[in-house]
Amino acid sequence: MTALGLKYGSLGLLVLQNTALVLLMSYSRNVEGPLYTSSTAVATMEVMKVITCCGVIFVTSGGYKPFLRTMKIEIVNKPAELGKLALPSFLYMVQNNLLYEALSNLDPATYSVCYQLKIMTTALFSVILLKKRLSPLKWMALVLLTLGVALAELATHAAPKAADADAPPEPMLPLPTAAPDLDSGSAIGNPLQRRLQEDGEAAALGGFEELKMQRQLLGFLCVLAATCTSGFAGVWFEMILKGAKTSLWIRNVQMGLPSILFALASCYTKDLALLRDRGFFYGYTGIVWGVIVLQAVGGLMVAVVVKYADNILKAFASAVSIVTSCLLSALLFGFRPSPVFMVGTLLVSVSVFLYSKPDGVKPLKAQASKQNLPLFDSHAKRPKAEV
Repeated sequence: MTALGLKYGSLGLLVLQNTALVLLMSYSRNVEGPLYTSSTAVATMEVMKVITCCGVIFVTSGGYKPFLRTMKIEIVNKPAELGKLALPSFLYMVQNNLLYEALSNLDPATYSVCYQLKIMTTALFSVILLKKRLSPLKWMALVLLTLGVALAELATHAAPKAADADAPPEPMLPLPTAAPDLDSGSAIGNPLQRRLQEDGEAAALGGFEELKMQRQLLGFLCVLAATCTSGFAGVWFEMILKGAKTSLWIRNVQMGLPSILFALASCYTKDLALLRDRGFFYGYTGIVWGVIVLQAVGGLMVAVVVKYADNILKAFASAVSIVTSCLLSALLFGFRPSPVFMVGTLLVSVSVFLYSKPDGVKPLKAQASKQNLPLFDSHAKRPKAEV
């Protein structure tokens, strides 16, 4: 494949991963039928990720003996390394749980726009913890980002009143027949339908709009908390592992093992009663498994692809993902963006572009040397190093 083909193939995969995961996760949390427990999905995803990485390490090692040797050197003999990664592992686990909760209360378009605040939190934590200096252009991009997200969130809260005047568009996805007649007109068109049904007593008293506002606020707060955990975990990861030469796959196993423990602890503390009554895999469908695979395997594929994409290409992929999420939300979920929301989306997309532009003092190569991990571990290529 040519360099140009690899570049645009990377762009396509990034956009597909970002868009498909958001839409499928939102659909899985709001479709009619038994609702799965999100904490079990996070735990299953972490297990699948570790198994996938171990499979890649096994193949590249050249056999089970070199594989076991590599795992002993990098995992068993390095407990301190796992200890360093315990905090970011815990934070990423919390982040994944928060994202499920956010998409249970927000439409995919609003979520996609608001989640770009992770750029701002990462930048702020980089300034505080790594003492990085941001250029005036990057500060301006962060201001535009904040303004854009604020407009999108305000438009979301104002949308119900504006939407009462006319009938909503028909979503293309199959709808439950017993859905309440909310302003979006459908259970899938309105991601809050399931939660509003749970609050049926208050809804019967005419409190649908107030409940919707509360659920939307809860969703936004979950997104905000997720961006904070994501930003801090990413900067902490960079701070403690700067200059490390461990491969991408080994690093994911090192992070995945404590993540599995944290995720299972979350399952059997927060949702113990539900798991006793329903079982671990209650409510799992093909869609739910698709979400888990996209998070685990798809995320690893994107991590590899990102090595071939520069910052501007990644920013372009993020902007395209926002637009495609909005368009597909309108087509499939009955979402109707207001002019204010569209302006906010535009500001967020522009801010992503501006923030990704190099300052001109240090090229992208200098940044890549700090963050890019090798794809394969050096021990995998030296099966005769130890007898």
